[in-house]
Amino acid sequence: TDRHRGSQRWSASAGRDGIIHGSPVLKDQWTFIALIYDAPNEQARLIVNNQVFGGRARQRKSNPSTIIGAFNGAMDELKVYNRALSLEELEALYGKPIDVNIEDFAIKDRSSYRRKMEARRNPAVEAGQQFIAGYEELIIRDSVHSPNTLHIFGPGDTITVLGQAGDNWLEVSNQNGEKGYISASSLISNAYRTGKTKSVFRFTNWLGQLFMMNKAWNWFFAALFTLLLAVALKYRKPLNDWFIALGGKAETEASGSRNEGIVTTRKPVILDRYFPVARPKWWIISPGIVFALMLLGGSIWDPAETQWFFNEGARIIPTGFTLAIHWVLWSLSLIIILLILAITAESLHIAGPWAGMLRLAMLLILNLMAVVVCFYLAVGIILVIFGFILFVVALFTLLGRKR
Repeated sequence: TDRHRGSQRWSASAGRDGIIHGSPVLKDQWTFIALIYDAPNEQARLIVNNQVFGGRARQRKSNPSTIIGAFNGAMDELKVYNRALSLEELEALYGKPIDVNIEDFAIKDRSSYRRKMEARRNPAVEAGQQFIAGYEELIIRDSVHSPNTLHIFGPGDTITVLGQAGDNWLEVSNQNGEKGYISASSLISNAYRTGKTKSVFRFTNWLGQLFMMNKAWNWFFAALFTLLLAVALKYRKPLNDWFIALGGKAETEASGSRNEGIVTTRKPVILDRYFPVARPKWWIISPGIVFALMLLGGSIWDPAETQWFFNEGARIIPTGFTLAIHWVLWSLSLIIILLILAITAESLHIAGPWAGMLRLAMLLILNLMAVVVCFYLAVGIILVIFGFILFVVALFTLLGRKR
């Protein structure tokens, strides 16, 4: 129970989301209490007698336990189920209809995208399929989950899947008849299907690992991207002029006969007032900056809802939005779309159709670089601040010991 709005109320802890408050506790009366917790969808339902009280709920990682209490009174018929009961099952336990706020009882499945992501990360591998090792070493174990290395398949070796070995593991062999075991995820991450291209496989793998900040090479690429962005921003006007010349766009056009040689200035159009944009300097990479800030801010604010939005919730017409973060992410998404449309209009206007599309492709690549750079800059700033705090703490500790 918890004191709320002037009275002690039946309540359920919602972890990081606070407390779900129910109806007031009535003295000397038996009360039917039921609690449903749906971990994948991060929802809880508290039923007090015939009333439903719902809300979001997430267990704290530091305290993944269930505590029943605390109140002064008696408890009878405590039951714990390993599944969420239906409303009809709860009514059967209660012995009466549950008919107040029943529209809040249903829990919408908002976790299906996670199962889809898992399926994409670990696609089904069937017996008879063949792969080619894409890196220097492909470690083959002597049994499922074993730490012992039985074989090392080298780059170019052909790996044939002999069959499933359980728990996402496979029995495989190479062209020399050497057999062993490897996890399906390791095989897919380090080898590519026959008929595919090695260079494409390694490039997509590199892209997938670009945000792994524990890899030194990724920091080098982040520094390289920063340099390329600085050059592009500094020389954006010469770049614009080059694309204009490439597209054959001129400021004047000839009219009249050749003999007369009359030249008249091209009539200004409304887009000339706005494009190309001269200020601010970072205009051409603004979509990437906004997108990076959107990801960073969302990950700090609410990682679970940010993940849901980008995998399932993002759409032009908002549906299923229940929290403030959904509307903030949706608004920023619209801003990014408008910025990309503006950059597209600018490219086509100043450089013409095909040269404009070429300029747009360049800007999209620069914006992807901007996303990476913003992430690494943010992490770098956090590391510097954390390092400074540690330095100050160590300095004060050292001075204290000397005194």
